[in-house]
Amino acid sequence: MLVIDASGYWDAEDLMSALRPAFVAGLENTSTSLDGAAGFVAELERHGLKLSARDVGEYTYVGGQAAARRLLGKRDRPDAIFCANDEMALAVVDVARSEFGLRIPSELSIAGRTTTR
Repeated sequence: MLVIDASGYWDAEDLMSALRPAFVAGLENTSTSLDGAAGFVAELERHGLKLSARDVGEYTYVGGQAAARRLLGKRDRPDAIFCANDEMALAVVDVARSEFGLRIPSELSIAGRTTTR
């Protein structure tokens, strides 16, 4: 599935079967971040899903790591995480595997907005 919103394209096919999808935004209160989050939430709702958690990763690897730790440390941690860029998605993958011992994608689906060339 391809989700199109004001800020670009989101490849979210794996996330649409999630029970507890989460979103890692780039920056708070910027139009790009707000548009991207709104597009993702709208697509979830279209599939009868609700966003279970949201965090901010500041569009950086380190910020993505911090967001992953906060999200994955929750009692009802997400089973899918969609990130506003690929750099944060890679950070979530690394934290999920190395710090939480999660298998990707069988235990956690992770996707990012394709911003890497």
